[in-house]
Amino acid sequence: MKDRPPVRHRSSDRFRRSHRKGGKAAYLAESEQAGATAKVSVLFIGPADAPEEIAERLGVAPGAKVLARRRLYFRNGTPVETATSYLPWDVVKDIPELFSENPGPGGIYARLEDAGHEFAEFVETLQARSSSFGRKWRKARAAVGLPEGFRFYDLRHTGHTLATRSGATLKDTMVRAGQSSEKAAMIYQHSDTERQRVVAKKLDKTIRKARKKAARKPDDQSSGTYRARDT
Repeated sequence: MKDRPPVRHRSSDRFRRSHRKGGKAAYLAESEQAGATAKVSVLFIGPADAPEEIAERLGVAPGAKVLARRRLYFRNGTPVETATSYLPWDVVKDIPELFSENPGPGGIYARLEDAGHEFAEFVETLQARSSSFGRKWRKARAAVGLPEGFRFYDLRHTGHTLATRSGATLKDTMVRAGQSSEKAAMIYQHSDTERQRVVAKKLDKTIRKARKKAARKPDDQSSGTYRARDT
């Protein structure tokens, strides 16, 4: 991959205040205008140390405590972009909505405006890289016999789905995926017929064990529940 110089441009239509007042965050407004279906998956929300470049932009010391919000954006079901927002801790600490996966209508900018902050202008820095990854991925996919519609992102989804089937807890999945949101981790919590059979067998084993234990007790010590079931 070759590095490309960043491109900066003034605030685009997607940052108009009218969109926020209409309850639409920037990406959702932009996708709607393009006639696309948008989805946002939150990967992380929490305190972080400000990287040097971010600290310079925010006017804080490098390593200062900031709030980081990392998201994965989908368009028509395909992941197209990752984005991380860094917000000064002193600005956000008293705005609880900014620590939530869904900050509410209009997104984080609307909540900042609700708190009395005003935006003079928006300047975005974009950087793109050309890559031969797509060609290499298609070649590897064909070599192992995967269908044409199988995306690289599906590997992540499959891996975490299999992890949950192996007995991984919700917290285990969150740690493996680098997620702070239970809702995002729930994407991988599937339940199929095979999994339901496993759950049923474990429940049956637990109940049978408890019944045998109760049966070994004298009649006057066994619970009324088990006596009723045994009659």
